[in-house]
Amino acid sequence: MGDAPYAERSSRSCPPPAFGLAYTALLVVAVRLLSRGLRPGWYPLHGRIGWQAWTVSQLMDLA
Repeated sequence: MGDAPYAERSSRSCPPPAFGLAYTALLVVAVRLLSRGLRPGWYPLHGRIGWQAWTVSQLMDLA
């Protein structure tokens, strides 16, 4: 009887492995798609390339 609350708590605290794999795959696809057309260098803040660079950096920070 004493082990039941512990078993219940531990099953809720860890997400299933499929979630981690799906999250990783989504991040990889998003970064690869948004990185198309990016080249090393400086870009204006306002514009498509600047938005792409900012989004990729934000996604990588979340990973």
